Amino acid sequence: MKPRWRSDARLQRPIRLQIDRCRDHSTLHVAHRYRNHDRDFAYLSQYADRKIHQPSLFIGGSRDLVLTMFGKNDFVTPMKEHLTDLRGHDVLEGCGHWTQQERPAEVNARLIPWLKGL
Repeated sequence: MKPRWRSDARLQRPIRLQIDRCRDHSTLHVAHRYRNHDRDFAYLSQYADRKIHQPSLFIGGSRDLVLTMFGKNDFVTPMKEHLTDLRGHDVLEGCGHWTQQERPAEVNARLIPWLKGL
């Protein structure tokens, strides 16, 4: 079964606009990523019940729509169900989806100490 958000016209329009902007090929890989959702969903469904046991850290942005696209404001609890060694989570206020590009210094300030602690 396809996720409900995939058929939402409000989300399909921005994806189509992104694909249309790829004429110079500099961001064509981004378009391919979004165009492959159906195959990804089918392939990855075989791993639906798997858990990740490696140490993990989540860094996101408060303006990233992915965090709330499924209608949930608590994204940490579901993460903990699948990431058994989630050692931290942090949301950068006012930051969007591309945290490492938007706030590289803040991401590194969180990531480097975490990596050193492994």
